[in-house]
Amino acid sequence: MEKFCSRNIKLSIFLDKYLISISLFLYAFCLIGNISNAIKNISLGLCILFLIVCFIINKNYYISNIIKNLKNNKLILFLCVFFLVYAFIVSCFPYLDNYNSSLKFLKELKRPILFIIIVIFWFDDDENKKNILYVSLLFAFLSVMVNYCGLFLNSKLSVDRNFAKYFDILFPFLLISFFIFKHKILKIFFVFIMLFSLFMLILTGARGSWLACMMSLAILISVLFLKDRRYIKYIIKNKFKFLFIISLFCMMSFFAFLNSQIAQTKISQGFNSSGRDIILNARLPIFINSNMVIFGLGYGNFQYEEFLLNNRTQEHIKHPYSLGPYILEKDGRIKYLHDEPTFLAQFYHYGIGILIFISLVLVMLYKSFVDFIKKDDFLSLALFLSIFETYIIRGLFEDMGITLAFLYVGFYIVFYRRCE
Repeated sequence: MEKFCSRNIKLSIFLDKYLISISLFLYAFCLIGNISNAIKNISLGLCILFLIVCFIINKNYYISNIIKNLKNNKLILFLCVFFLVYAFIVSCFPYLDNYNSSLKFLKELKRPILFIIIVIFWFDDDENKKNILYVSLLFAFLSVMVNYCGLFLNSKLSVDRNFAKYFDILFPFLLISFFIFKHKILKIFFVFIMLFSLFMLILTGARGSWLACMMSLAILISVLFLKDRRYIKYIIKNKFKFLFIISLFCMMSFFAFLNSQIAQTKISQGFNSSGRDIILNARLPIFINSNMVIFGLGYGNFQYEEFLLNNRTQEHIKHPYSLGPYILEKDGRIKYLHDEPTFLAQFYHYGIGILIFISLVLVMLYKSFVDFIKKDDFLSLALFLSIFETYIIRGLFEDMGITLAFLYVGFYIVFYRRCE
């Protein structure tokens, strides 16, 4: 009997350390890198299957993980669950009676929710498990780069704007690789990837991402210099290497701006808001004066579009652009672009509940930053910069959605080191 139990425990450890970890690596890689749904579903299915087997074999170990992770992250998880429950209830009573808002909400968020649940069962403060998820983010970034790089190498000198969204999420994790990896060849490789990804970012013409990237770099440099003099000494010692990297980046940037029509256009526009000022001034009063302002429209951009169409004045019908940018669909229907800043865009859908979501984002920001200051953990710094780029800077210019925030919750549980 003892031998049987011992074998089962060994099997559980093997499944946990290798098969679950590999499955979760693939799942995280596919979630962030937007890889095929087939691989996502297979890796998720395997992850859940192995986890169930492990839980049956070694119940006490996983119950201990659950209790510890719930205790260590209670505020974040409380805000997360509170908002999810609130948003689901609101979506059960949507603006459009015939729109299946609640099911669409669950369909959109099922993968991030499952990711959080798996992490709560699986994570046990093992540094190797942190590294597995960190490397999955690096692979996701490389995959995204290859995908969008192929698009611009085979056409004119421009990169699809969608690349900027992935850049905002993943670049901070690439940035800290310089401090995490010790091998010189790896450092050189990642410096090259950083420079080339910055070159690609310029070619997207995404000014919000340009600003987010510059702010992140400024924060990183300021924090390192103020926190520890060793970093200043290191830069002085390697000044010629850094000058070479900066010079190379300047030349690449100059080439990009000189030869890219989209980059030149965006620079010439300066602080032009591309119609976002009209969106704010024309649409927000309509919503605030409606009976949907307290609890929101519920999940779904289609509801937002219908709400605007149903609440237009004769002036808006006569001059559609008076409500801001729109596209005309094939059937002649006007579709207004949902291009508000993130928190305002989600205010339309969830009303006062957006305060819970804002609290979730701000608490993750604060705790991850404090964790880096106290523990010198670069994974926490990367998480802070990623959330900052996505929701605070880029989120000021366009809607980044809510789905990503719940992926951040899963990574927060793994990367955050509870300060003693």
